[in-house]
Parts: sequence; C-alpha cells; structure tokens
Amino acid sequence: MRPVRPFLSYISFHTKPYLVIYNTSLLLFLFILSCIIVLIRFST
Repeated sequence: MRPVRPFLSYISFHTKPYLVIYNTSLLLFLFILSCIIVLIRFST
C-alpha cells in the first residue's frame, strides 16, 4: 500500500483540472436536464 499512495496522489494532482472540468460539465448537464424535465411537466 505504501508505494501506491504517492502514485495516486501524483495522478490526482495532474488530473485535477480535468476532473474539475468534468464535474462542472456534468453538473451543468444535470441542471439542464432537470430544467427540461420541469418544462415538459408544466407544458403538459
């Protein structure tokens, strides 16, 4: 377990911007999806 930790921290450090971008885009997608669902609910 010991040698794996620095490697994981290295990976997380280098992929953090990509993860942030992925998370924000996912949140935005979910928000838009919920808006569409609400619009469909109220329109019918």
